[in-house]
Amino acid sequence: TWWDDETLDGCPPHAHGEALALHQRLQAEGLVPNLVTQTAVVRAYDKSDQPTQAMECYRDMQSQSMQLDVVVYNALISACARGRKPQCAFRVYHDMLQRALRPDRFTFNALVGMCSSIGWVANTTWLLADMTASKISPDTTTYDALCVASGQAAQYNKVLHYLAQAELNALWHLLWM
Repeated sequence: TWWDDETLDGCPPHAHGEALALHQRLQAEGLVPNLVTQTAVVRAYDKSDQPTQAMECYRDMQSQSMQLDVVVYNALISACARGRKPQCAFRVYHDMLQRALRPDRFTFNALVGMCSSIGWVANTTWLLADMTASKISPDTTTYDALCVASGQAAQYNKVLHYLAQAELNALWHLLWM
C-alpha cells in the first residue's frame, strides 16, 4: 500500500500538516484507519495545536466501536491540554476511567501540567492524590508543575514540600535504579 501506520506517526514535527493530509486522503478513498493510524492522527492534531479536530477523530473512533487504549486517551488529553481546553481534557480523562483503563504517569502529568498552566491549583492537589492512589510515583515533571501551581497561588509551604519530595525522589532513583 502507499501508506502504513508509521508514515503518520513518524512525521517530523514540522510535517504534521502532511500527516493530516494523508489522513484526509485515507478517508477520501473510503479506507477506515485502524487504531494505530487513528492514534497517530490524534498525535498529529495534538502537535498541530488542533484539539477540536483531535476530538472529531475521537468521535470517529467511538462510532467505529474501536477498543481504545491508554495511548489514544493520553494523546487526546495532551491535545486538549495543549489547546487549553481543560473541560475537554477532563471529559476524556473521565471517559478513560469509565472504560476501566488505568491512567499512567503521562496521563497525570498532562493533566497536572495543564491545571498548573491555567491556575487550577485545587485540581493539581486531587490529581496528585489520584496519582499516588493509583500507585504511580510523581516524577520531576509532576513536581515542577505542582511547584508552579502552588507558587502562583502563593502556597509557598507547598512549593517547599514539593521541592523536598522531588529531591528525595531523584535521590531514590539515583540509589536504586
